[in-house]
Amino acid sequence: GRRAISFICYLNAPSRPWTPEDGGALRCFQDERDEAAEVEVLPESGLLVAFDSKRLWHEVMPTRRERTCLVGWFRSE
Repeated sequence: GRRAISFICYLNAPSRPWTPEDGGALRCFQDERDEAAEVEVLPESGLLVAFDSKRLWHEVMPTRRERTCLVGWFRSE
């Protein structure tokens, strides 16, 4: 099957807030030809992000500190 819905739950320690300088953002695009990021989501502790994997092009940017997360997918036939 193909990924239908992707999710990421960030489990970083809440004692040190994440900053843009730390990297590791989830970058989402309108489509595969669009080089400008539509949305960037920092991996903040306790944040759950879910999105349509078939429609939303995305990438995770390099990180400059340790990040902990739970990642999963719901699949379709």
